[in-house]
Amino acid sequence: MKKKLGCLGVLMSIPFFIVVIVTIIFSSSQGDCQVTPDLSTQFVTSSDSASQTDWTKKGSIANVTAGKVFHAWVSKGLSGASAAGIVGWVNSEGGFGKYSWNYRYVTTAELKNEGYTFYNPAKLGYQIMKSVGTVGK
Repeated sequence: MKKKLGCLGVLMSIPFFIVVIVTIIFSSSQGDCQVTPDLSTQFVTSSDSASQTDWTKKGSIANVTAGKVFHAWVSKGLSGASAAGIVGWVNSEGGFGKYSWNYRYVTTAELKNEGYTFYNPAKLGYQIMKSVGTVGK
């Protein structure tokens, strides 16, 4: 039994070393690994819709919404740092989704009964506005 295992070990080590040698040969050529700035930056992509979702871009829809959220909380007496934390948290949770504002799963019907108004997310981003509040459109 030991003799069979020894022969099997020798036979299995040959393909292993062949793979190692082939890998070394092909990975040693550096000619195709060069990155040139002209190639990297020649294709510029831009999208007006995508740029509207960047809350750090002044004047974008997301930036305006973040400003409204910030000012709404500050006007209610919250400190600027706390309001900025809320804006950052909401953004990190995927934007201004209707469920980001709720501590539990709430149906749309329940929210409508409580006086919340929903805007078309395709046009304004995900926003919830209390009909008497200042956050929203």
